[in-house]
Amino acid sequence: MTGPYAYTPYIWPSFFTLVFLIALSVYGWRRRSMPGALPFAIGSLLAALWAAGSLMEVAAVDVECKIFWFKFQGAWQLPATTAITCFVLEYAWPGRWLTRRNLALLSIPCLLALGLILTDDLHHLVWRGLVYDGKVIPLRALGNWFFVVYGYGLTRSP
Repeated sequence: MTGPYAYTPYIWPSFFTLVFLIALSVYGWRRRSMPGALPFAIGSLLAALWAAGSLMEVAAVDVECKIFWFKFQGAWQLPATTAITCFVLEYAWPGRWLTRRNLALLSIPCLLALGLILTDDLHHLVWRGLVYDGKVIPLRALGNWFFVVYGYGLTRSP
């Protein structure tokens, strides 16, 4: 994606978050034999991609470029949340909750969300539109609300 980018001091929080998440991902990967370390490393890497999208959205000057990076962030939010949920499940009781079947079931909404985001211009099930008023403001559609509720459900404790 080529587009005009400009320096702004508002990129620094996203930059430091990105560096920290990459360091956590490397740390988790080096200890991947420990219970929960592999989902932790994957979740940190996915969250780093989310932070990279945030950094690029802040640095972008062109509205189309900002919208692209907003959609890029949206594609990584649910997989990052799911991976961190997998980390919690594996760390709390290794081998009990994170089975192949459960992992496959948890990956279905992530793949569905990615597919809907990539084809959103055809059906507008994720966003009815995106408005720019100094920042990108999404007009959420039914699919987006489903994924918001699903992600919230993953992060809630009983």
